[in-house]
Amino acid sequence: MKISYEVYKMKVFKPGQDQRIANLLETTNYNIAHIAEFIGFSSQSFFAQAFKRATGQTPSKYRKKAGKEVEGK
Repeated sequence: MKISYEVYKMKVFKPGQDQRIANLLETTNYNIAHIAEFIGFSSQSFFAQAFKRATGQTPSKYRKKAGKEVEGK
C-alpha cells in the first residue's frame, strides 16, 4: 500500500502504520471499525476518509482487491 507524502505531512498515519493497516486488511476478517479502533482512530468514518485520501480507495475496496472478503457481510 502506498501512502502519499501529503498524508504523512498531515500526520494522519504514523510511519509504519500503513504496512500494519495493509496487513490487517489483507490477512484478517476484522471489520473496518475494529481495524480503525486498533490503529487508534476515533471513528471508522475518519479512518475511511484518511485511508481514501492516502490510497485513492476505501478500506473495503482495498480489501476486496487484495482478495479478502469479510465473512458475514
